[in-house]
Amino acid sequence: MWQGENAHRKYHVQYRKAHVDNAEWFETYTVNTQMFLQDLEPGFTYEFRVGATCEAEQYGVTSSYIYSGIQTFSIDASENATVFNCGIVPEIEISNQQPLTNLIINETFMAGDFSVKVIEISGSNGVYSGKGFIEVPYLFFVKIGVEFTSIRINTDYKLIDGVVETTYDPDWNNVEDVTDLIEDIKAIGGDIREFYEALVNGDFDNKSDEEKEKIIKDNNDKIDQNIEQLTELVNQGIISQEEANDLKTQLENNKQCSEEAINCKPSVIEEGTSTSGPSIYFKYYDNCIDKRENCQDAANNALDKIDNYNNQLQSKKELIDYLKSEGITEFVYSTFCYGVDYSNKYVRYYGKFQGNELIVKKRDFGLITNTNGEVISNDKLLDLTGINNLDSRANFLVFKKDNKWILKNTSILTLQSNNTCTEIDTKVTGKDLEQIYDEFKTLQANELGVSSEEFNEISNNLNEISNNLRGNQSAELEKWIGNKLKIFAKENGKIVEVKKALSDNQIDNGDWTDTKIDTKIRYTFDKGVIQVKAFGIRNNIQVFENKAINQQVQQLAQHIKSQTNKFLLENNVNRYDLKGNFSSDDTFADGKKIEVKGKYVKIISEGIGLTTTLLKTGEIEEPTYSDTSTATIKAPGLVTGSFEVVAQKVTDITGLATLAYDLSTDKEVRNALGQQFSDIKTQIGNDPKEFIPILGQVVVTVLSGNTTDEWKSVLNTSDQGKRGHLVTRGTGNAIISAMSGAALVKNLPEIADKLAENIKKVKKSVTNISELVTDIVTNRNKIRNVLDTDAGKAFAKKYFDKFEKGNFEEWYENTFKKYDLGEPLNFEVHHVIPVKVLENNKELQELLLWAKKNGKDFDFNSIDNGIPLQKKSVKFEQSGHTNHPKYDNAIAEKINDILEKAPSEEKAFERIQNLISDTKGKLEADVLLGNKDVNQIVNF
Repeated sequence: MWQGENAHRKYHVQYRKAHVDNAEWFETYTVNTQMFLQDLEPGFTYEFRVGATCEAEQYGVTSSYIYSGIQTFSIDASENATVFNCGIVPEIEISNQQPLTNLIINETFMAGDFSVKVIEISGSNGVYSGKGFIEVPYLFFVKIGVEFTSIRINTDYKLIDGVVETTYDPDWNNVEDVTDLIEDIKAIGGDIREFYEALVNGDFDNKSDEEKEKIIKDNNDKIDQNIEQLTELVNQGIISQEEANDLKTQLENNKQCSEEAINCKPSVIEEGTSTSGPSIYFKYYDNCIDKRENCQDAANNALDKIDNYNNQLQSKKELIDYLKSEGITEFVYSTFCYGVDYSNKYVRYYGKFQGNELIVKKRDFGLITNTNGEVISNDKLLDLTGINNLDSRANFLVFKKDNKWILKNTSILTLQSNNTCTEIDTKVTGKDLEQIYDEFKTLQANELGVSSEEFNEISNNLNEISNNLRGNQSAELEKWIGNKLKIFAKENGKIVEVKKALSDNQIDNGDWTDTKIDTKIRYTFDKGVIQVKAFGIRNNIQVFENKAINQQVQQLAQHIKSQTNKFLLENNVNRYDLKGNFSSDDTFADGKKIEVKGKYVKIISEGIGLTTTLLKTGEIEEPTYSDTSTATIKAPGLVTGSFEVVAQKVTDITGLATLAYDLSTDKEVRNALGQQFSDIKTQIGNDPKEFIPILGQVVVTVLSGNTTDEWKSVLNTSDQGKRGHLVTRGTGNAIISAMSGAALVKNLPEIADKLAENIKKVKKSVTNISELVTDIVTNRNKIRNVLDTDAGKAFAKKYFDKFEKGNFEEWYENTFKKYDLGEPLNFEVHHVIPVKVLENNKELQELLLWAKKNGKDFDFNSIDNGIPLQKKSVKFEQSGHTNHPKYDNAIAEKINDILEKAPSEEKAFERIQNLISDTKGKLEADVLLGNKDVNQIVNF
């Protein structure tokens, strides 16, 4: 608690362990003058400080805080008691009845012995309703959701009136699913390992400084994501806070290590000198390799530990899945007991399911029973951790199934009258969580009639498949067991043999009655590669506006099966956990690519899901084009918007659905679609920022009655992907007449052609002189993109053929396109008409505006007005591009002469283009391939 002031709006509390090197600061916020902190460790001193702000919260603005000095508090080691009041209704007499005036999200209050983390909240003055979660010790500290209505909380953050109820149900639906966490940890760790592999191999050595900076940033972001996952591993009880802090320190240190390693300069040895050109240099990496390998080893060490913890988390999840599938209805979990005075130190927790609620009874000792539920001892059941040097991890579990208790434990102990601990005779020894899980798997294998090895394979494969399915999808796995072909599936978390399986033909024809399942897929293994044995779309699925008959839907399903098998075969997919990463070769006019990234089974299920949604609704799912999503399949809004236009116009939607699936699995289809839309990019230019404003002009121009204000309302979102989708759909609907037939190959190009045609019309009036000049000046550096064009490469080849030798492609990538101040040879792109000359010539500005309005194809910051030239270097006696005031004055005079004498704008523009062409010839001959500087070119 601290003293506040009326002007304070919010407080920022920071705390950490004192006297611990590199201790991490933790932080939280509150609007009260006191704070309840959880997860503090006994026996430690903590230091803290409190910051206050008087600023009102504003979206996107971070408030500034004024902080107190650092203070300390300590927690007595004797307070370390892992005991809980399983009854959420408090039975303790609480004297403090003063209501807490404000409670906010992420704060914690105590309900009995449980701490409740708030995730939704409403109310004030001590009376609140909302949602949160608690950690339940008897289920390995898994998080369970809770709800509360009109409860009262005092200023000590304690529940003084009301009930906190679990939202737990018999299907375990609100237990926090750690599948995504497990997959995230695997994916992020894999990406980081790939980075260090590429680093050691020298794959980044020829990257520019900007590219290296982006690579480092991307890797650091992934490291930060892994650090964030450590918190969840702590929350799940897999690792301690100390272990998490140690791993975080290792990962943080690796950021600096990797930055130094990627930027270390390789040794340079001069091998000789060429008489016809610049010196030739060769590089080797001996002074970098040690640094890079040490960096990789440190990263792999930390990642190996995280992978190990992740595997423990997987075992925990699968054990809970098993309990669900086995119908476990009651359970007991026993943890620590401190001392022999057990009258007030309850250690046994008992719970059961009733309807949609979890009923938790008071803790008691109970009697020891055997697996038949028969009492075998009247002694009390205890785990006396720390007494007589007992194993600190000695816990035990008791499950109830079919009215019989099943006992699994590490050590069952009894308390004798002399307060000593002895082991009872009837016990199951040596059992820990992993061993319990192994026993469960063996039991399942026996039930399925397969070996443990076969079960592990089936289980792992089905887990990969089912974890990546959507709710309306079903999957099966076909496998030979001995001489019998069996079908397996995962139902309610349990691996089962499908006794009355549908035939392949029934699946292919969509012949099933469960309307919750839209698609079924059956995987098999053929000639060393995963394949699809059968795939179908439910034969009574409701198609968008009835734009397909059942036969057409079946044909679509067979195409998906065939295309999927081709996709798996081409990529030699022989494991269900393998990943793929694909994209279209070129960007679309809105600056985006079609991108597909994830596990192959995920790509397949998501492709099927997107196709099914399009078939049923005529729409593309928003995550596909939204910038804010991390969907497995991403497509430009230009493409997805066009798809929805076609869906509205065609009479048979299955052709469109076919293409939608192929985009995720076929490179040729992705690139062909890019070609269909290439003319739009030509009309808009290389700046994707122009895409949406220009389509806005198209809609306003073409649609009668569609005002600019209405257009702005369509664009009322900051999500550029969503904007691109909306404007394309709106524009397409405005300019495309109704289509008939299923020949999709005719439909999308029609949209592309009409969009390009209308864009060309409206581009004539998109700007004025001021906007034109501002745009050119602002984007002057874009002229460097010439180096990466076919025309730029042609100039490079001319220079190479005269001055260089060796491999042209390597030289083009590593010297011509690269800019390195430490090297003797760098290339820049020279504006034939300099930007300064344009800024000072009003008549030339007016001429370029006239050209734009009249559809002349001229880009001032492109090859239209640019030529690559080597940069002048005094140090290396290299002539070329440098400051050129004499050149500027001479060409400015020539431009004025043209503008004064030309009889019309048409002739003036033609002569300016000829001037640029002639000047390029001189610059090529005398500078690029000669020995002059640009400033020596003064005769035009």
